[in-house]
Amino acid sequence: RNGVYMAIVVAAFLEVEKKHKDLNLVFPEQFAGLKSRGKRAVRGSILLMKDLDLFEDRYRYKAWEVLADLGDKSVVKELKEIAADFLMEDQIREGAVRALSALGDTELLNKKIRELEDEMREDPQRQIGLAQDIASLCHHGRLYQRAAATYAGLITMFEGILEERAAEMQKAQVDSIKGAIASFGYNGACALSLAKNYPGAYAMLAKCLKSDADAPRQLQNILRDGDLANLRAEKHFKAWYAGAKKGEFPERPPGAPPAPKSTEGEKPAAEDPGAGDPAKKPAGESSGEAKQPEKTPEKAGGEPPPERDTKTA
Repeated sequence: RNGVYMAIVVAAFLEVEKKHKDLNLVFPEQFAGLKSRGKRAVRGSILLMKDLDLFEDRYRYKAWEVLADLGDKSVVKELKEIAADFLMEDQIREGAVRALSALGDTELLNKKIRELEDEMREDPQRQIGLAQDIASLCHHGRLYQRAAATYAGLITMFEGILEERAAEMQKAQVDSIKGAIASFGYNGACALSLAKNYPGAYAMLAKCLKSDADAPRQLQNILRDGDLANLRAEKHFKAWYAGAKKGEFPERPPGAPPAPKSTEGEKPAAEDPGAGDPAKKPAGESSGEAKQPEKTPEKAGGEPPPERDTKTA
């Protein structure tokens, strides 16, 4: 029976692979259809996380995504046990923490964020990479406003570097920083789309496209990315996209209301009780999240680090 339950979940993963050719291309509510399978899908996901024999690790490591979509809080106790089990692989334990956060129990995720913030204070040279790690945690834990706020902090930092030092930097360095801004903007837009903060999402996409050396490619991504499905359904999207294809990247579509003051993703207190708000600090100062470089450019003089994508990690 346990094998049958796990097979129900794996069948859903196989459908994702068939459609996208990549199991990493999962997004919130992609597995919501499994709710029709009731407790069998819930039990199958927990069993899959613990399984060592029947199914491949790439399915086991993604089982938490199903639990997050199913929203069944009856598994909270078991997820906490998995997260605390040092015999489990890191990917499984991390998945349990993410699923718990998505189910409304953010205690363990906040603990991890505080640990990363402590590392930032101890080693400022790693602040950007650590901020990205926090962003990834918040995004996967479905604390979308907080994730977007950290991307916004990183954008502000990198824009400041360009404003102050671009004249004395090599073109490759400038291009690398612009590429990071584009990626932060795109990831922030995804988070805000998921949070249904559409003014903020448009503003983030504008920053992305203005900085991206290959805006046409990014425009194609915008039409495909599941994280942006909410934004694509928003009534002003078609007009905004038509303008974007012409090279117009306004921070809000024609006729749309202005963004709220915290467009860039200030997290609501209810989303993350008990944790400090990295969104309100510059990235690196106990800041929040991000998706790219590994270390701070040496006051914009050294080569900016290579970019990395953590949204789908």
